Amino acid sequence: MESYPNGLKIPYAPTDATDLYPETDGQPMAASDLHREILIWLLQSLESYFAPKSEVYVSGDILTHYTEGDPRAVVAPDVLVAFGVGQKKRLTYKVWEEGKAPDFVMEFSSKSTYQTDLTNKVDLYAALGIPEYFLYDAEGIYLPSPLMGFQLVDGAYVPIQENAAD
Repeated sequence: MESYPNGLKIPYAPTDATDLYPETDGQPMAASDLHREILIWLLQSLESYFAPKSEVYVSGDILTHYTEGDPRAVVAPDVLVAFGVGQKKRLTYKVWEEGKAPDFVMEFSSKSTYQTDLTNKVDLYAALGIPEYFLYDAEGIYLPSPLMGFQLVDGAYVPIQENAAD
């Protein structure tokens, strides 16, 4: 709030969207060196695979704002892939500007995140309509399986069975 010479205090709202929708949450990118190494490898692999497809966006640990006007409605998936939005550099991913939520999200579970990954994020990503949600446990000690995949069916996630492609 700014004060003017006549003593009036006139409230104002920030006009720069970066003030309203921050670009960082101040949290570290990875829980360990192993997580960071695998995360970087996975992101590079996905970027390389989708490089010829200019409509596919791959990112990781980018703040994803999902409710316009509510800067607290934000999540930072470890990996996200969105089809049909283009390969441009972004500071944040705003669902309402992109016209859609990501199509694929992956979280790297750790001691401090696995419970949220299995509960709150399952609910959030399903509510956002993200078709595929995967969890990866690099240490193999926090999740029932080191790699878990879920597919959205009728608004709820159902586990993808191992060897489903066989």
